[in-house]
Amino acid sequence: MTIVRDEAGPLPDGGEAHAERIARQLSDEVDKGLVPVGSWLRQEKLAQQFGVSRTAVRDAIQRLHTRGVVELIPNRGARIRQVSERDIQEAYQVRAQLEGFAAELAAVRATSDQLVRLRIADELFEHAVGAHVHDSTSPGDSHDWAHANDLFHSVVQDAACNERLRHAINGLLRSFPRILVWRALGADLRLLQENVAQHRAIREAIEAGDSAVARQLMVSHIGRAGELVALRTARHEPGA
Repeated sequence: MTIVRDEAGPLPDGGEAHAERIARQLSDEVDKGLVPVGSWLRQEKLAQQFGVSRTAVRDAIQRLHTRGVVELIPNRGARIRQVSERDIQEAYQVRAQLEGFAAELAAVRATSDQLVRLRIADELFEHAVGAHVHDSTSPGDSHDWAHANDLFHSVVQDAACNERLRHAINGLLRSFPRILVWRALGADLRLLQENVAQHRAIREAIEAGDSAVARQLMVSHIGRAGELVALRTARHEPGA
């Protein structure tokens, strides 16, 4: 397992802030696939890599366990949690309803500035998907469209003006590696192109102030993606 440090260098020893920083960096590496699902987290090795005490590492691992990123195995230690088809299905079922509610609120609460940002995010996603579709060299490795997708959904959540709702959505997103989503959706070019049209329809509903349609469209949009991610995850489960 390789941990890629950020530019800040070794972490000073001790403190909640350091444990949180380790947890966030490990989570980010898992999201990117640099720390594979199922990898064991060795406290001594991580303490050396981050330049901190094992106490700080234990605290970071506990935080990741609370967030669903890590599982603790009795008498063996901690490892990055395996994700099942059911895990994905349940997460996306809840996420669809939460993000649908966010779209509903955004249709009522969005400011003019947020609507401008939403249109920019929509156009950025369309451009990124177009570039991804036409990249015949490594279509499965480019994640520009994924970052543009995250931006679109983030702007919708901003416009909803509900921090508890945003926190709940982000908690679901952190519960399994984003690389699983990127690989599943990035490999289905037809679905990505459909997503462009879906984003546009969601944006237009929010711009029109049609909260019911905005919610319905977002629920459908998230639900469709969840079905594909769950299906592809099932194909790679042990025994599948």
